[in-house]
Amino acid sequence: MKNLFNLILGSLCLFACEKVIDSDRLLDTGEKVYILGFISPQDTVLRVSVKKAFSVFGPPANATEDGTNAYLITDAQVTLEDSFGNQVSLNYDQELKTYTTDSDNFAIIGGGAYTLRVSVGNNSYVATCQVPEKIPFIEHEAFLEISGERIRNGAINIRFLDFPAENNFYMLGINYGDNGNEQLNTFGSDSNLTIYSPGQFLTDVLTENDFIRARAEISLSGNQNVKNTTLTIQVANLEEILFQELRSSVLNQFADGDPFIEYSITGNNIIGEKGIGIFAGYQLTEKEIAIIEE
Repeated sequence: MKNLFNLILGSLCLFACEKVIDSDRLLDTGEKVYILGFISPQDTVLRVSVKKAFSVFGPPANATEDGTNAYLITDAQVTLEDSFGNQVSLNYDQELKTYTTDSDNFAIIGGGAYTLRVSVGNNSYVATCQVPEKIPFIEHEAFLEISGERIRNGAINIRFLDFPAENNFYMLGINYGDNGNEQLNTFGSDSNLTIYSPGQFLTDVLTENDFIRARAEISLSGNQNVKNTTLTIQVANLEEILFQELRSSVLNQFADGDPFIEYSITGNNIIGEKGIGIFAGYQLTEKEIAIIEE
């Protein structure tokens, strides 16, 4: 599971290494504890990032005298708990610089409610999330022009059934290659919604209880080799706060250096003194399309 999956996991490092704008305490320049945890039944390793954060209006954060990163918190106590009272502790991973445990140690299920508890020194923090249900299937139509071993152009239409009686938030993507590391294109919607690379962000505001439809236009200037490989369609069902955070992150990348675009403000569902961050759940559904040589 690459690309969208890596984008979500990569956010644990990316967001925690940036200065943070907290809309509730915009001029509070003091140090905060920044906590990020995104959990899914598709995870093989559960990860929670606990680091220091500094306001954009505060002094710059520099490396400490012994050379370690000023953002790191390596001695926090981190636990996950489900609604049945089952708990697991996460240990600090020196290489990943985050707190982890193998998913075999703690079950994450669709629809399940989870509580994150973090202790840093004398301060305690708590957050809750509910993991969305997994999209059961993705339907597709592919129109690909293949010349030899290369995709020249084409399109892929997809649709999946929206979950009824609730607001849902989706992120779509597509990649190619056996290792899944190459981004081929992103999805645009039939209603001409704006494309935010490297993923398409969609909601069911206008399509409640109906199919969500999207289309990926493929037009490549390069010579991607597709022999003996697949295209992988990905649809992530996200909690709203995670949807908004990922979308804001992409928008902020586009806004970087543009004086006419305002930066989006980070969300926060962490309870505790000087705590900020996000604890949220998601599910990822994938469908592979085999490339057949003619």
